[in-house]
Amino acid sequence: MKYHLFFLMFFTSLWVSCTEPINVPGLDDQSNQLVVDAVFTSENRVHVIYLSRSTAITNTSFPKETGAIVYLMDDQGNRIDFAEGNPGSYFSTVVAAQPGHTYMLYVITANGNRYVSLPETLTGTPPPIKNLTSFDDSEVDGNGNVVEFAQIEITLDDPANEENFYYWYWQSDSLGQFGIPDISWRSATDSDELFNGNEVVFALEEEFTRSVDRFVKIYQATINRDAYVFLSSIKRQIGNEQIPIFPPNRPLESNLANENDPKERVLGYFVLANVTADTIRLAP
Repeated sequence: MKYHLFFLMFFTSLWVSCTEPINVPGLDDQSNQLVVDAVFTSENRVHVIYLSRSTAITNTSFPKETGAIVYLMDDQGNRIDFAEGNPGSYFSTVVAAQPGHTYMLYVITANGNRYVSLPETLTGTPPPIKNLTSFDDSEVDGNGNVVEFAQIEITLDDPANEENFYYWYWQSDSLGQFGIPDISWRSATDSDELFNGNEVVFALEEEFTRSVDRFVKIYQATINRDAYVFLSSIKRQIGNEQIPIFPPNRPLESNLANENDPKERVLGYFVLANVTADTIRLAP
């Protein structure tokens, strides 16, 4: 049986600003907390970890966390260092997460605070992207001109009799020259609760302009339940026009903590992901 699902694009980055001031009691008091945006995958490439500080909701800029020591440790005692290339952006060498290995993220800030993640194990293998297809769409702009778009569908065979949580991220480019996936890439999540063991087709709910977005690269990743809950919760809050991380109900749970002060809240998540990727060319 084939299932067709649609998902909304969203930013996994926690560096989100609001266009209008929102008066929410107590939010301005919850500033200057460490924000961690970290995704480490099975792809052999340079990985980037972003560090910043939360700020009062009335501000529109987010201070970068500079001068930190950032590294991963695996269960074999191997250390992977991340060097600060741009303010708040920490880069690894070319490296890949290894299936079956467990990793912990360490961040030591310039003021000596030590932050560490829970152990995360890379398990499972993501099903390959079975097919990438595009189909035409169009609309009339304000000048009466017809603007042609393309939409993209991803087909995959979900493994039967196992629980899977999916994370997609993608970017378009006119020349097909894609850099390191970063916070500018669109992304989405889903679980296989409704389509376990079936072929499923996902449609990216984004319109691509064929004359500009000539190539689209899509990563398909499997993540664990906790990472899925965190990422999908951000999507839901943004969709409901809530403030990410500080919703009116229970705050999102991070898998990082301050070793010096366990009561301190850390914002963000260390995501470990098994990935596969494919690129589609959109004919003009």
